[in-house]
Amino acid sequence: MSEKKDNFVEKQTLEELRKLKRENRRRRGMLFIAALQITSLIAFYYLGRSSHQKD
Repeated sequence: MSEKKDNFVEKQTLEELRKLKRENRRRRGMLFIAALQITSLIAFYYLGRSSHQKD
């Protein structure tokens, strides 16, 4: 009886961990995309500025 309960608790814990990993993976992906967008905005801003400078 106790073994079945422990097994059920282990399965439930594993499912919760998988769910958290999935959510964290999604969050990290979104942050990575946001960081790429910000970096490209900064790069294009400075590239644009340097091409408009006069000697």
